[in-house]
Amino acid sequence: MAKILIVDDELTIRDYLSIVVSELGHQPLCAENGKIGLEMVKKENPDLVISDMVMPIMGGREFIENVRKLPQGDKMPIIITSGFAKIGEVSSLLEMGATYFLKKPVEKKELQEYINKALNEFS
Repeated sequence: MAKILIVDDELTIRDYLSIVVSELGHQPLCAENGKIGLEMVKKENPDLVISDMVMPIMGGREFIENVRKLPQGDKMPIIITSGFAKIGEVSSLLEMGATYFLKKPVEKKELQEYINKALNEFS
């Protein structure tokens, strides 16, 4: 069982992603913005992070930058989700350290595939 941190400012999205993570047999952890998510990465050391890109206080881009600076964060897989990203932004996020990008609304089957792929590649 992996610990998967879900960082999203929308409660309904966090709840949906938590259900998908739980159905795969993993433990979901939730944070409503990047700042809280970063503290949870430090405290919980999750096996995988799923983060929204657009959030108040600390967005996905700043969140990735800060996670990658942590000793435990340099190899941690990060799946970024967004309904607003353009191709250039997606490329930029991947260059910054995002492992994968998923467009919102996230399809359950696709999310499950990416979770399994990330955990298999980075465990």
